[in-house]
Amino acid sequence: MEHVTFKTAPLLAHLGFQQPENIECGQVWVTPEGDELLTITSRFDYGKAIITWDFFAINLNKAVSGVPEDSVKKHFVFAPTATDILKELGEDWKLSAATLPINGVYWTCINSIENYGSTDKNPAECAAMAWLQIHEKK
Repeated sequence: MEHVTFKTAPLLAHLGFQQPENIECGQVWVTPEGDELLTITSRFDYGKAIITWDFFAINLNKAVSGVPEDSVKKHFVFAPTATDILKELGEDWKLSAATLPINGVYWTCINSIENYGSTDKNPAECAAMAWLQIHEKK
């Protein structure tokens, strides 16, 4: 499963992309500065919503585990997948892959009604660019 890049996740959050209410396994979160990555690998509730996760600080090359859920939401922004973004875009949006002889697989996200679109090798980045095109104009 591919997520948006460290640079794109903070842009999405800044422009109002819906952050998940619940933290779930498989989610990826990054700091607003885009320098630390948090991957949720397991979750345990001990009355105060304590979760266990893998944390990798890009600049420090460290891994830690265990933090209150509200701390994750306070210090990180969600890095969505293409599926997460398509849910926010709505059912009129489509994501499709095309194989190009020189460049390999490229993803396209379009809505024929609004004529927004984007092409990228990462499907999540492709969908994010379409979402950003809409919300940067608001």
